[in-house]
Amino acid sequence: MIGSDLFQGDKVGDTRARFIDEENGGLERGLRESGLIPRLRHAGRGSADRSDIIVTGGRGIGSSGNFRHVLELAEALGGMAGATRAAVEAGWIEYEYKIGQTGRKVFPKVYVACGVSGAVQHLAGVQAELLVAVNSDPDAPIFQLADYGILGDVEKIIPLIIHLLNQQA
Repeated sequence: MIGSDLFQGDKVGDTRARFIDEENGGLERGLRESGLIPRLRHAGRGSADRSDIIVTGGRGIGSSGNFRHVLELAEALGGMAGATRAAVEAGWIEYEYKIGQTGRKVFPKVYVACGVSGAVQHLAGVQAELLVAVNSDPDAPIFQLADYGILGDVEKIIPLIIHLLNQQA
């Protein structure tokens, strides 16, 4: 479940997430030292109807053009892409990607939430062993539930994660 103690990191403020950001030694160094990249690499692959890895984009992605980063990371991980209601309603991606109370319910091993605020309606459709949140808003509610919180610009962070994954391939 989201918020499990399975991969609990250092707490920051009133969140449980282990934070990785540019101010704490740099994104690349933080991603390397956190142990997150090997966990993502070895999370496993699922079937089309139940993926072990889901990468979801929300309003914080910023545009339909930026949604390509979500699709690329999902592909790099051998997982599936998902979207929040806000991203679907903005026309950035089709309805069949919608996850949450009014979309699909998902049960992945790893859930990577990119630009997702953490609305209750979205998280009602998610049960994951490991939750990774990528968001530029340090006060985003998703960080209160995340096992790893990556603070910064999705356009920089996702390509960096893909680069690090490819180095370990």
